[in-house]
Amino acid sequence: MKAAIDRLLLGADATGEPNSQSLRLANRHGLIAGATGTGKTVTLQRLAEQFSDAGVAVFAADIKGDLCGLGAAGAPQGKIAERIASMPWLNHQPQAYPVTLWDVHGRSGHPLRTTLSEMGPLLLGSLLQLTDSQQAALYAAFKVADREGLLLLDLKDLKALLAHLKAEPQLLGEDSALFTGASSQALLRRLATLEQQG
Repeated sequence: MKAAIDRLLLGADATGEPNSQSLRLANRHGLIAGATGTGKTVTLQRLAEQFSDAGVAVFAADIKGDLCGLGAAGAPQGKIAERIASMPWLNHQPQAYPVTLWDVHGRSGHPLRTTLSEMGPLLLGSLLQLTDSQQAALYAAFKVADREGLLLLDLKDLKALLAHLKAEPQLLGEDSALFTGASSQALLRRLATLEQQG
């Protein structure tokens, strides 16, 4: 069993002396910035590991999948093994950490439940790989939903809104030029494809 952790090890100074921060003060805002290859992801991994060792649940929005490797013990080799060896203060012991991944499909991870209103037009447009004109039409539809207080829970709600706006274009107001028949039809086709994929 590991000893209780009361400090987070952040790195070392030029003399090799470790720099750390009290765990009880680790609820402040922080920023990790640097050029590619300077260790931002590794720093985040180390912080997540140390928080986990201290019994603190960690939530990480890991869009690129860089942090999911925490779930398995590493086997450092080559330059990474050399770098670890050059930092004896790190006291690195490869081990696996508990990881639960959110899964939009709910098949191989914790199901992610969200509404289309919460996703918003930018994320949904990216998911659907929309063209600029289709994205503009989607923004116009979401603007109407926001203005009218309509909650878009699922694809069925959005499809109904798009069909309603196609029949009643005056509801779009100044955005009616963004909502062409072709772009609304293309949006409906994309939504139908997404629906078929589950």
